[in-house]
Amino acid sequence: MLRSRKTKQDVENGRGFVADPATDADVSKKNRDNNNTNGIFVLLLIIVFLLLELRWNLPREHRGSGAAEAKAAERDQGLPESLNRIDRHSAWFRKEKNAKVDKTKMNPPQDINKSIPNPIHDDCDDCDDSEGSKNFTADEAGDVTAPGAEPYVPETNDLCVDDDDDGGGNHATTRSRFRKKSGLFCIVAGLEHSGTTMTSMLLMNAPNLYGGFECGLLMASPGNNIPDFWHNGLIGPTNLRLWGLTETQRYEIEHNASCIAEQYSLLRRYSPFFRPGGINQDSWLVDKTPLYYERLHSVMEKTPGVPVILLHKNEDEIIRSYQKRGEKPNLEKYREQLEICQRDFPERLHVLNYTAMAEDPNKIMTDAFDFLGLQWNPDYLTNQALSEKGRPFGAGKEPGFSITRSNGTGTGL
Repeated sequence: MLRSRKTKQDVENGRGFVADPATDADVSKKNRDNNNTNGIFVLLLIIVFLLLELRWNLPREHRGSGAAEAKAAERDQGLPESLNRIDRHSAWFRKEKNAKVDKTKMNPPQDINKSIPNPIHDDCDDCDDSEGSKNFTADEAGDVTAPGAEPYVPETNDLCVDDDDDGGGNHATTRSRFRKKSGLFCIVAGLEHSGTTMTSMLLMNAPNLYGGFECGLLMASPGNNIPDFWHNGLIGPTNLRLWGLTETQRYEIEHNASCIAEQYSLLRRYSPFFRPGGINQDSWLVDKTPLYYERLHSVMEKTPGVPVILLHKNEDEIIRSYQKRGEKPNLEKYREQLEICQRDFPERLHVLNYTAMAEDPNKIMTDAFDFLGLQWNPDYLTNQALSEKGRPFGAGKEPGFSITRSNGTGTGL
């Protein structure tokens, strides 16, 4: 299109506009230059966007440092990205690689009883009852009377001194009052997929008992950090029922504590779960770590006076649960550790028949609570009391216990 211009003579003569070819050529060139500039600008924007996208998808350790990364790290509490993405309906990966997810249930792979809305349906078959278990008495816990019924009062002095000697002991654990010094009320262990999560949840409905999803302090080998799963869980967010520590606090527990009693005491002191003035300020600590079963005798040696609940389930059901995930249970190790622990610590070990929970959960849990010196309340099957304890930390409502027998019938809560 030609651009027109008005000359002075045109205005005087009252005539209209006339075409000016020279001016129109200049305008066309200018338009082409503008279009080229705009195209280059758009191309640069696309390149910048692609670079940012590539950088964001790189592992965190390969990204540059900066305010954005610092803010993200603070937000994520230092967790690997594989853990940052977890929420109440995501799969919890015990193994960060090759984890198999049942998308129809979206429950933690190691604990089928976390499925929604029927949290337990894979843990309900026949198995042997826990014969030979003995009730745990207050005398075996030193000066602790009915632990869990009374508020816990932390100790801070001489946590690593053996009370049985003259004060010069340099033991990995204290002997006679470890439970009181550590604040560790009990341990829950067992093969994965055997009901450890639901059992620990039911226990923590009792007054003055609480703990994170898993602990794992005793999984560390000498001179090493706790393995990554539990190492990361110590600084994980409390809304996932992880411990909520800072990296500095975690380092102090793993490397500066002088004994195991002090490690548990520091965990209880630093975790927001037990902050003064909070709902769990008087609570004892519950350590649920399924894989303790592989080294159970060593675990019980390191925690004198602390009772242990070991989950037991029909072996055929256990094998099927593992096979669904492409895994194989270490039944030989389980049997070996169970035998030597029943021989050496019979008064401290209670084998909970989780399969029988499908028939009479109140009886099974009454026996477990009696063993721990606690009183069972059938209302605990709803996990309502536990949900209230987790509410201040952003945890969602915990699923209640439900029964779904292998033939597909049964009742649920």
